[in-house]
Amino acid sequence: MRTVRNDDVTLSYRTWGAGPPLLLIHGGAGTGRDLALVRQHLQDGFTVAVMDRRGRSGNDARRAHTIGDEARDILAVIDDIGEPVHAFGHSYGAICLMEAAAAGAPLRSMTVYEPPVRGPELADRLRGVARLIEEGRAEEAMRSFLVRVGATEEQLAVLREIGEWERVVAGCGPFVGEVGALTAWEPDLERLGELTIPVVYLEGADTASDFYDRDRVMSWLPAHTRVVSMPGQTHTAIGFAPALVADAIRLAAGPQPV
Repeated sequence: MRTVRNDDVTLSYRTWGAGPPLLLIHGGAGTGRDLALVRQHLQDGFTVAVMDRRGRSGNDARRAHTIGDEARDILAVIDDIGEPVHAFGHSYGAICLMEAAAAGAPLRSMTVYEPPVRGPELADRLRGVARLIEEGRAEEAMRSFLVRVGATEEQLAVLREIGEWERVVAGCGPFVGEVGALTAWEPDLERLGELTIPVVYLEGADTASDFYDRDRVMSWLPAHTRVVSMPGQTHTAIGFAPALVADAIRLAAGPQPV
C-alpha cells in the first residue's frame, strides 16, 4: 500500500499486475475493495491502482469537503503514480473523476459508470439516506440506497452469504459527507468537451431512468464519447457483472502492447 498527501489529508492506494497504469475509483458508501472483481479481470494487462477515497481504509478527513477536494485527491494519486493513467470511476467516483479531468488530470482514457447527476429529487433521496446513517440506522440506510440504485433482493442476499454485507454497513460513515459534497456541487465541466482522449460512458441497460441524467452528462463529455450499455445490468455491475465493466474499460483504453 502506498500513501499520498493532499494538503492535510492522507490517502492510500494499492497496485496489482503489470502494464500501462490504470486507476480505479470507487463510488459512494464503499471502498476500493468494491472494485476487487473488476480489478481481477484487468490486472493481467494493466498495472491496476485502486485508491481508497478520503474517509475510509485508514485514510483521514471524514469532515465536510467538496467534489473539488476529491478531484485534487485523484490528482495527487496520479502524481504519485508518476505518469498519465487510464482511469475508471463508478457512481460518485465518476463525478470526482470528471472533475479531475476538467482540472487537467493527465489521463490516457476515461470510463465513467453512471455518475449520479440529477436534480433536487435525487438530492432529497440521498439526504434521506444520510439522515438514516446519522440516526444510527446504517443497515436500513444501505439497504434503501442499494435497492434504489438497482440491487435486487437476490443480490443483497448474496452479499450477506459471502460476508460482504457487514462490511458495507460498517463502512458507510463517509457517505454522509459525500452527500453534502454532491448536493452542494455546482458543475463547471465544459472543459471536458475539449478532451481528446478516448472516453466511455458506461450504464446498465436496466438502471432506473429517473436516477441518472445521461443526456446532461453527455452534454459535458466530448462528442467522440462512446456509450456502452450492459444488458440486464443496473448500477451494481461492478460486483455482479465485473467482466462487462472490465470490457468497457478495455474499450476505452484501446489495444495494449503485448
